[in-house]
Amino acid sequence: MPSDEDLDLRPVKLWPEPPTWRPPTWTAGRCSSWWSTAFPDNTEAFALAMQEIRTMRMRDGAPVGPFVDAADAGRYVEEFMVESWLEHLRQHERMTAADEAVEERMRSLLEEAPRVSHLLAAEGRRK
Repeated sequence: MPSDEDLDLRPVKLWPEPPTWRPPTWTAGRCSSWWSTAFPDNTEAFALAMQEIRTMRMRDGAPVGPFVDAADAGRYVEEFMVESWLEHLRQHERMTAADEAVEERMRSLLEEAPRVSHLLAAEGRRK
């Protein structure tokens, strides 16, 4: 992993705008993003790549965990939560070329693209 001085901090549009059934309010409850996929064949390289992802998420202030489904050892889940929908959209804006390289390394080890979901706290839902 490169040192902080070597990071390419140019902004990039790495993540698309999250799809929503209705635009949530900016302050809509907590926002949880997660994705899941099957473990790749090279689990050691994948574990190292996910450690880089975890470091990147922690830098952005999002508590994160890589998890393995207790009922399905082949299912891997990454989850992170932020305080509001607006904060999550800001995460999208803060992505850098260095972040893109980390995600590309991780995704290069996958057989298929992860399924991504965005969840809002129920109390943040407005009619």
